[in-house]
Amino acid sequence: MSVTITLEGFDKFLAVVDPARFTKEMDKAVNRAAEVLRDETKKMPPVNKERTGFYAKGIPVAPLHGGTLRQSIQKRRLGLMAAEVYIGEAAQDYGGFVHQGTSKMIARPFFKWQLEDFRGKEKIEVILTAALERVAKP
Repeated sequence: MSVTITLEGFDKFLAVVDPARFTKEMDKAVNRAAEVLRDETKKMPPVNKERTGFYAKGIPVAPLHGGTLRQSIQKRRLGLMAAEVYIGEAAQDYGGFVHQGTSKMIARPFFKWQLEDFRGKEKIEVILTAALERVAKP
């Protein structure tokens, strides 16, 4: 799953701002947005079949091995103005099965829930808008 940001009127915006400053500020903002998304995903309410049922939205936590999936959520910079939040090696296979589901288990798409149901997209928008406003100020 990825998040793509579309800026309307971007060509006009770049005509009046310093491109180097824009690139620097937006690179920092994208990195910060990924950090916030990682941290907020880790803070999602713990859910499991026994305590909350399969349909509660949150980050799945196994009753006996709780926390491995949550602790494995990482952020990395992919390049200029590009970063990702992902499941680290400690729970990569398990996390993929949980997030995507299997033939015997429904999907628990916690990254999607973070973006759509826990206001993750709004938080990203606030961070990027603030960066654009900093760039626009003389």
